[in-house]
Amino acid sequence: MSAPGASSVPLADRTTWAKRNPSANVQPLTEPKRKLTHAEKATRKIASAQKKQSQAALNAAIAEYLQQRAEKFEEIATAHNVKVSKVMSMVEASTHYKKERAVALQNAIAHHMSEKINGCEFSCPCCFDHIYMNCPALAAGERKTLAELKEMALTDPDIQNMTKEDEQELIDALKEYREEKKRNARPNNKSAARDITATMDRITDEVRMATGFLRCSPRG
Repeated sequence: MSAPGASSVPLADRTTWAKRNPSANVQPLTEPKRKLTHAEKATRKIASAQKKQSQAALNAAIAEYLQQRAEKFEEIATAHNVKVSKVMSMVEASTHYKKERAVALQNAIAHHMSEKINGCEFSCPCCFDHIYMNCPALAAGERKTLAELKEMALTDPDIQNMTKEDEQELIDALKEYREEKKRNARPNNKSAARDITATMDRITDEVRMATGFLRCSPRG
């Protein structure tokens, strides 16, 4: 059962604590954390510097290995007159019968809108042409939700007037982005775990809000 007042707040407009908790008058205070002593600050600073130094050395070693690996793949492919991708698939033991889900155009459009709006640095055409009223007003750290991006795509003339070539470009861009994410190494296991936790929490919240909103919406 959805929380009281959830039906009166649209899904795309639940961006603040007050909007997510319409029945509460005051946001509860959080207990301030204990201030660190000078000794604790110095200890943490030394530990942080050591971690950064170790991580930099690890990143350099991995980058060197990947470069040597790529050169070896090219050498083998040239010697046997095959593509590098074939050598990589054989080394990584990937089967030719594995089915991969194709990139959907809808996901490619959502990715394009996210890069265009959430990645806006006040240099994109929408900031100067004022196509989107809220684009120039994005504060530091603010991001549009997936629902808002989809709504923007419905009124974007570039998206609505796309050709087949334009659609393929967006799909290829999303494929390249996903492949780059697979190749890039995480700074550490802790950050990877935080990414997974944050993603799962966001999915859970969006599903819960969407389910509550749909249940409380009047039937047509």
